[in-house]
Amino acid sequence: MKDILEHESLMDKEVIRQYAQKYTIDPFEFSLDISLFCDLVICDYNYLFDPRVYLQRFFSSQDQGNFFLIDEAHNLVNRAREMYTATVTEKVFENLVDLLKDTTFTGLKKQLNKVISQFTSVKEPMLEYQQEELLLDEKLPSLTKSLQKFIDYMLIWLKKHQGYNHKDEIMETFFQAYTFLKISDFYDATFRTGLLYKRGVVRLKFFASIRVHS
Repeated sequence: MKDILEHESLMDKEVIRQYAQKYTIDPFEFSLDISLFCDLVICDYNYLFDPRVYLQRFFSSQDQGNFFLIDEAHNLVNRAREMYTATVTEKVFENLVDLLKDTTFTGLKKQLNKVISQFTSVKEPMLEYQQEELLLDEKLPSLTKSLQKFIDYMLIWLKKHQGYNHKDEIMETFFQAYTFLKISDFYDATFRTGLLYKRGVVRLKFFASIRVHS
């Protein structure tokens, strides 16, 4: 950091890459550290507004010296909808149960089946009324609670099983549930719950119902 700050006044992608290669360090983390010393940071919307990836080092405490210039602000509405939308599907949990059926991960399989049972509860009224799509204004607390228990269990499980099988599939399921819960924390009167039942599988989506007023 001392080297780049003493010899560069503009830290763009190429400059950061050169210094990261020189010192064999992660360029992304390096750029974040450098940003704390910059007068101006140019970045995508998500680094400011997306609750999953925004730059926490800038927003952990209030700083009245920060100012934001939002270019192409008319695009922000659609982007915000994307940022505050998360989807979780029954299929990833069912697939993982099938992959783990010959393993000794009994506790993990139990947690997965608990989540699947909550999807089944959601599915029942859709089957009864033969509805493929359903729009609700409630959070479905039983399902989100089950997902939270799954995440809590996984945080401990992952520490104990560093060289586990089916790593990609397990991490995909974990991050889908984690992202969904992250967005669920913002659920309020502006949100809606979308349910889609197709080919025996339920897909659940939380999304912000953002309106534009002229």
